[in-house]
Amino acid sequence: MEAILRRHWPEWNGTLQKRTWGWNNTTYFVKSGGRSGVLRVYDTHRDRDKIEFEHAVLQELSKHSLSFRIPQPGASAARFI
Repeated sequence: MEAILRRHWPEWNGTLQKRTWGWNNTTYFVKSGGRSGVLRVYDTHRDRDKIEFEHAVLQELSKHSLSFRIPQPGASAARFI
């Protein structure tokens, strides 16, 4: 995972913490300096339509004023599908 992360975030020099929960994917919390993110690896499917739908939902939710932050898919996300 670190090699994939460094390919798309070359200046990354932080932590990569694997989470143990999830049915459809493996999730890592990524931190470096003042930045943080989530790296998701889809384990149960590679259905581009499902993944793009999830990204569209996240983008739509981010347009609303909510009491919590919404993760945004990175520009490189589509390359992994």
